[in-house]
Amino acid sequence: MILNASYATLTNWRSGNLLRETIVPLIFFIGIGAALGAFASSLLADGVIRWLFVVYMTVTIADCLFRRGFLIKPARAELSPATLWGGGPLIGGIATLLGVGGSVMTVPLLRRHGYDMKYCVSAAN
Repeated sequence: MILNASYATLTNWRSGNLLRETIVPLIFFIGIGAALGAFASSLLADGVIRWLFVVYMTVTIADCLFRRGFLIKPARAELSPATLWGGGPLIGGIATLLGVGGSVMTVPLLRRHGYDMKYCVSAAN
């Protein structure tokens, strides 16, 4: 995973698809959430985490299909402090707790802020 992520990051950087405005603000907040998610995973039973994973997958698929902003790109908007302080830790926490890639949440978040898919995917890598 580290090799693939490093290669993808290098390739996207060379292509000019990495935007500072999509990466820099989220790194710190996702990191905080990751630490909290790791701690939470040590407290929860296996069965609870398994059911949280099922709920997470269901909500994520429904969110991308039925909520506006993912399939049809809106006008670009800056990531608000509420998005950074709330969304960043939430992404990091859920990704670490459930063992899912944070990109499953980061890409829709950036799409709803009006970024093209190439920038969303590059930031998520």
